[in-house]
Amino acid sequence: MWDDGTNFEDCEPDTIDRTVTRDRDWQQLAGLVAQAFPGLEPEPVAAKMCMVTDSLDGQFLLGRLDPGSRIIVASGDTGHGFKHAPAIGELAAQVALGEAPFIDLDFLDPARFAADRPLVRPIGR
Repeated sequence: MWDDGTNFEDCEPDTIDRTVTRDRDWQQLAGLVAQAFPGLEPEPVAAKMCMVTDSLDGQFLLGRLDPGSRIIVASGDTGHGFKHAPAIGELAAQVALGEAPFIDLDFLDPARFAADRPLVRPIGR
């Protein structure tokens, strides 16, 4: 079974344990590889810790911090942004150039969060 998110927990980027160990981390990975790719050697050659950010509602952040701001935010992609990068890049460029975006961006507006809350929360694995 693929990761359902239960391996993630809120963390502090400055204090998160960034070590990867065979006992704690590699066994689960090897089990997933063996299940998904029968016949392939499941033992990893190397592994690195990954920390991703996630917005409070799980959606991207894309837009200006406030209407008069020159700062454009494009974040909160929870590690899957690579497959959305072309669209996010095009939308960010449209916002920067003052063009009408090709979709309604209200659901991605960073201003949807209260000013006293962080835009993203780091989660570790």
